[in-house]
Amino acid sequence: MAESVRIGLRALHESSTGVLVHLSDHPLVSVETLRSFVQCHVESPDRIIIPLYKGRRGHPTLFPKPVIDEVFDGLNLRDIINRDSSRIRFLNVDDEGVVLDIDTKEDYERILKKMETG
Repeated sequence: MAESVRIGLRALHESSTGVLVHLSDHPLVSVETLRSFVQCHVESPDRIIIPLYKGRRGHPTLFPKPVIDEVFDGLNLRDIINRDSSRIRFLNVDDEGVVLDIDTKEDYERILKKMETG
């Protein structure tokens, strides 16, 4: 994943202040949650923003551009997050989609049911 991030960072516009890393196996994250990330980044532009749903860490994660650039020092995203807890800001959300991922066929079926029932 770190190499994919490095490739993406090379394509960013120079005015970018943050990078939202949204994993493809978390398809149910709401637009409202994404808007909350943007607002939180405006308020705390130097913080890594991690969503919390009922106390559980989720995805996506928003990194300030100078912080995510640490992947060019050979670090992966987990290393960057764990490097300094003082630069993390948790964003409480009412969006189960941040903790629902698809790793197995059963996960996929569970998420399909959630999509069907709303």
